Amino acid sequence: EDKELILCQYIFFLQLEELSTRLVATSSLKDYLNFVKSSFASMDESEKQKNMKFITGILLEQLIKGMKLWHEYQLKSHLEVLISCSLTLNDLLQDSKNRAYVKTQDHLYLDLKNLNHSDPQQDFFENIFDVQNYKRMWAVNAVNRVLKRKDETLDKAESEQILSVIMQKNLQENVLQVRSSQPQNQITHAKQLVQNMTETFSHC
Repeated sequence: EDKELILCQYIFFLQLEELSTRLVATSSLKDYLNFVKSSFASMDESEKQKNMKFITGILLEQLIKGMKLWHEYQLKSHLEVLISCSLTLNDLLQDSKNRAYVKTQDHLYLDLKNLNHSDPQQDFFENIFDVQNYKRMWAVNAVNRVLKRKDETLDKAESEQILSVIMQKNLQENVLQVRSSQPQNQITHAKQLVQNMTETFSHC
């Protein structure tokens, strides 16, 4: 339908280089997810099935594909929508009746909520693509905290799909930075980030 075609166009826009286009696409997709979350209870059965099918099928599938794109700005825009998707599904599936609208074999990336935090310094998504390496280290530390907890986990298959791509991208960039003629403090941060990411990646 028209709404789904528009949403699919926004998904396509997430990979474009033009910042304003990506921002509009990101904001529009997050607004859609917020709308579904806030109005799901009042939807009829057909609407519930249609929206849940779009989110768990088309949207999630395309976001995961987008995580394999080359440029960091593309990863960032897809990841921002992905965490919104995860949080929306977590909220909806707290009602056991809504589980009837998802397939048991679907990868829903629900555990990503464990990397989301109200404190910006402890939020993985807030910091992983920051221009400052010490904030990227905050993101790595956020993953380590979750891995060490017994009450919160990360699905191994899903976390490998997401975290390995992000870590490898960051490692490539920071290994290059270590080899460059950057100021010494930036090289030190890059080295530390490479070390932390390598260690964290080995535990994911």
